Amino acid sequence: MTLTGIKFFFSIIIGLFVWAINNYSVTNLNLIIINRILIIVSVFILITVILDLLPLRELAYYYVKFVDKEKVAINIGNAQIIDLGKKRSNVIHNINLIITVLQFISSVVIFSIVFMFVNNSISIQEVNIGPSITIISSLAGTTLFTSILFIFGIILLICGILSWYRNKEIKLLGL
Repeated sequence: MTLTGIKFFFSIIIGLFVWAINNYSVTNLNLIIINRILIIVSVFILITVILDLLPLRELAYYYVKFVDKEKVAINIGNAQIIDLGKKRSNVIHNINLIITVLQFISSVVIFSIVFMFVNNSISIQEVNIGPSITIISSLAGTTLFTSILFIFGIILLICGILSWYRNKEIKLLGL
């Protein structure tokens, strides 16, 4: 749950940085393409945050509980044991595995962008917010953006590893 909150926070921070760079900085074509990639990654990560809070398996249980009542195996008071069946469980497992792989790919993309910033292949020009209110130099903007992207990439890598491990354990339990 804590990593989900951290993912959400950094995805919002990256969105704000992309917005600031697009609106208040001199941009070149490479930086615009990187910003578009970061927008796609941030939207995907926000979707994974929702799926971390409401897992697909729980959504399937909720669906079965109210729509497909013959799949409810045992009623124990208000609690119910629901058998999704092998086919539905495999579909949920495969979707979760695809989401995990996409998290790994997102972390590799983020690390690639960090690598480009570190090697000075891409740099942020100075960011001017308002007329002489705040001027962030090129080096400061690039360093700040690179460090935030690096932390975000590490978080995505850790979340991907934990998601893969959770999927493996659920598959071993046969749920």
